[in-house]
Amino acid sequence: MRSDTEREEDPRLLERLRRDAARRIIAMKHDDLAGASDRPPARCRDRRVQPFASSSPWNVAIGSAAVYSHANLFLPPHPLPESFFNDHDYFFVASKTDPLVPVYGQGGWWRPATAATYCTLRKSSKVVAHLPFPRDVTCTAWGNNNAFALLMPDGETLVQSQPIYRCEAGGPLLFLADYIQGGACHNSSALCRNTSILSSGNESMW
Repeated sequence: MRSDTEREEDPRLLERLRRDAARRIIAMKHDDLAGASDRPPARCRDRRVQPFASSSPWNVAIGSAAVYSHANLFLPPHPLPESFFNDHDYFFVASKTDPLVPVYGQGGWWRPATAATYCTLRKSSKVVAHLPFPRDVTCTAWGNNNAFALLMPDGETLVQSQPIYRCEAGGPLLFLADYIQGGACHNSSALCRNTSILSSGNESMW
């Protein structure tokens, strides 16, 4: 019988051990590749459905330990409201084939809430930008906040403002244009500026 030292020094034994180890490594790699082919590819999120980063405040769940408290709305001595306000929010996706549409810096919350009130261009209204916009889309909820976000053809930039009106297909866009220049939105909210759909959603790009 050979000693351990003799077995370790036998070149034929060492060569056989090397070949066995190489075969085992090849077999392991083959198994890994076979397993990888069986796994479905990772699905990228649709940023139009799930915008902003997973760490965004818009994507943070309330949590199962949340405690709900009564808001005490409309309890005596406060009367019930005569009506409830319906707030419209719009999300548009522009493509490279959409026509460039003039943007008039005109918007507000006026009375009476009619087409004539909101669609008539005022003397002070000026074209402040051109944006790609779907030709057949209209926005005619007169008097509402009409906040909107427009995803630009680059698939990342969000242009946001309010209130938006488009009185007829192919017509100009009407909204408060100081927002598109990076100003704050209604009630001085800093969350309604032009931003990246891949960001946290609370910072301005421009």
